[in-house]
Amino acid sequence: MRTVIFTSGERSSIEMAGRTISGFKRLGLRRGFDIDVIKAAGQLRDDRGFGLLLSAMQSEAQSALLCPAEQVPSELPEDTRMAIIQRRLKSSDCIVSEGGYTRLKSGSVVACQHVLRRAQMLRVRRDLRVREVTLDPESMLLSVERGESAACVLPSYEFQLFEFAGKGNLRASELPLDYFVPAAGQGAFVLLTRDVEFPERAVRRMDDQQTRREITIERKVVNKLSPASGVPLGVNCTSFGSGYRLHVQLLSSDGALERKISADIAGKESLSEPLSRFRDDTSRRLLNRIK
Repeated sequence: MRTVIFTSGERSSIEMAGRTISGFKRLGLRRGFDIDVIKAAGQLRDDRGFGLLLSAMQSEAQSALLCPAEQVPSELPEDTRMAIIQRRLKSSDCIVSEGGYTRLKSGSVVACQHVLRRAQMLRVRRDLRVREVTLDPESMLLSVERGESAACVLPSYEFQLFEFAGKGNLRASELPLDYFVPAAGQGAFVLLTRDVEFPERAVRRMDDQQTRREITIERKVVNKLSPASGVPLGVNCTSFGSGYRLHVQLLSSDGALERKISADIAGKESLSEPLSRFRDDTSRRLLNRIK
């Protein structure tokens, strides 16, 4: 019996699919695996792209889907589950430039992959020309090396998985969490399944419980706030002991309006109180998409 693992064409997703297969083999799972790479406009980073991956998995009897957790919608089809959540990589973002975002010249072009990153960059540097693009990470880096863009913003895990050798003075600088809260689930990769039942023992040993807890909380925050589609919302949870630190950042699409919270929450405390305060203090303009 062979299992097909569908994933996108981004190097990070292919790498994590390979690590998943290697993990199963180390645990003695006796079945064959194939990786089926599906490419689409924007490297499957939007809702349509995830739908294509999900449709591919649903059309194949023995199959699974490997993708970044931030791509997974808050509501999954009833017959689909997150079987394995791998240990989280860095959840932050990085900017590739010659001197970080503070040293960019006014009017410089900055390429971002996501509406959230675009809004965050405009929040701190309204004098920049920030563009949301549908290029894959490698193409974004090439555009900076060629001088087509002065900088680009990418997930830090892209540089954690692969060695980055910048051209000339280009460097990858991690962006501060105070201003650049990542998307919910960022840095985690998940294996979604429908019909395939992996042995429970193998699933338990492959699953990282701390990461599962963190992204479960992040997804719960997104569900509770229920922003309109496309609203720039960053949510990040970091565990410590039995508690966790929660960062939430909600922006208008142009970065002009912002509401954020940072809270340490004990293990037995509920999310309800900090999120209720957040909603009460948040302009309704931020909870609806601003054109």
